Amino acid sequence: MGNRIRSERLCLRQLEVEEARALLQGKGDPERPWMAGYPMQGTLIAVEAFVRALDNGADPGVYGVYQLVRSSDAVVVGDIGFHGRRALGGR
Repeated sequence: MGNRIRSERLCLRQLEVEEARALLQGKGDPERPWMAGYPMQGTLIAVEAFVRALDNGADPGVYGVYQLVRSSDAVVVGDIGFHGRRALGGR
């Protein structure tokens, strides 16, 4: 199970690799239907890069693509990508 951050209104949930592959095929999870217009083109680009990195042996740890799921009805309303640690001070 991927990482989860919950609030009263939203759950930020990390996509598992099989969920990411399904998303690229246009298949959502029936327990988390997509809001109209989701996924957007940027989502597909980010998820494709995420899957490609995994296929090349990357271990995302806490990074990757996260979906924003509305707590009241479990609808996916958006997403955000965390692509890796950024070095501080230009390192």
